[in-house]
Amino acid sequence: MEEPARPAIAALEERRRVIEEEERGWERAELEWRERAESLAGSLPEARATATSAAEELAHRRTEAEVAAERRRSLEAATAALQDSQRLFQRRAREANEEIERIATRALELSREEQETRARREGNVVARDARAAELESAARIAEESALRAAAGEEHARDARTVLDAAREGRFEAEVAATRVASDLDHLVSQTREEFGTLPGELEPPEDRSEEGLAKLETEAAELSATLERLGPVNLLAWEEHKTESERLTFLTTQRDDLVRSVAELQDSIRKINATSAERFSQAFAAINANFTEMFTRLFRGGTAEMRLLDENDPLESGVEIIAQPPGKRNQSILLLSGGEKALTAISLLMAIFRYRPSPFCILDEVDAPLDEANIDRFTRLLREMTEETQFIAITHNKRTMETADAMYGVTMEEPGCSKVVSVRFE
Repeated sequence: MEEPARPAIAALEERRRVIEEEERGWERAELEWRERAESLAGSLPEARATATSAAEELAHRRTEAEVAAERRRSLEAATAALQDSQRLFQRRAREANEEIERIATRALELSREEQETRARREGNVVARDARAAELESAARIAEESALRAAAGEEHARDARTVLDAAREGRFEAEVAATRVASDLDHLVSQTREEFGTLPGELEPPEDRSEEGLAKLETEAAELSATLERLGPVNLLAWEEHKTESERLTFLTTQRDDLVRSVAELQDSIRKINATSAERFSQAFAAINANFTEMFTRLFRGGTAEMRLLDENDPLESGVEIIAQPPGKRNQSILLLSGGEKALTAISLLMAIFRYRPSPFCILDEVDAPLDEANIDRFTRLLREMTEETQFIAITHNKRTMETADAMYGVTMEEPGCSKVVSVRFE
């Protein structure tokens, strides 16, 4: 058994030796690590100080990096602004170059216009000199013409004076001839009217003595003075008479038209008044009957009627209301109490609405003076009348509110802020 165990023992010894060598290697490594650990432990405060310094340096570097980043951002913004300014300056430079080109072009155009203007001015100067010479010649000619015209005007004034004198003389002669002819015609007519004969057929005066002739001359002078006082004959009298006659005819026609229009208008007014009076009488009678019925219904008895103060003129007449509530004598509505007046007014109003219903009717606190019994009768009547008329009643009475189909109220939840509240009853 010893021979087979030897290799195993040798192997175990070899393994042990290897393990021992490894153990010694680990011991040496442990010693090295311990030495290194002691070395590191000794250098730990220095490392901590170095780390603190490095941390401070890192914070400083971070601050510098942030400042640098901020500067970089500022530089980038400034660079962008400068680039924008550069582009703006470039655009302005282009515009300035274009403006310079336009100015240069305009300068050339102005230069050409100046040359043309100088040429025109030189031509105008030559034309002006020629025109000045022509004006001087024309001025001399005009002066000579003015002198000749003045002489001609003086001669013309003299001739015009002579002509005016001649015309005046001719006019006076024509007037005198006309007057003499008119006087002669008048004398002929007067002679024919007074003596029934012509002047040539008159017999000569019997008394041909000087006294008789003087007397006749005196009468003739008086007659001549009378004719002169009458003045010249108005030659436009016939045309004036014709114009005035036409105007008289026109005005007469207009007056006749106005008279006829007034008569037609008065006839229409009479017809309208007759129709209105008839319709008013019919409406008054129907409303009066309804008023009596409504009054009796609301008052549970009594009677009431309306009377015209002037039955002959119903359109202009006033209306008097006579009311007699149960247990009272017949009296005017002015003598009734407040509640009786309110019921009477309601009776009249409903009588009118029964005769001619209206789509809407607003009643403002008409039930305020009524007691509960009268309010019940009023609300029943109001409910019946709603078949043809929609009533809007402003009231504070609960019984009147109960008969409504819809109720609207105004409340003020907050001061100065109104709110409408509505309730519809099914």
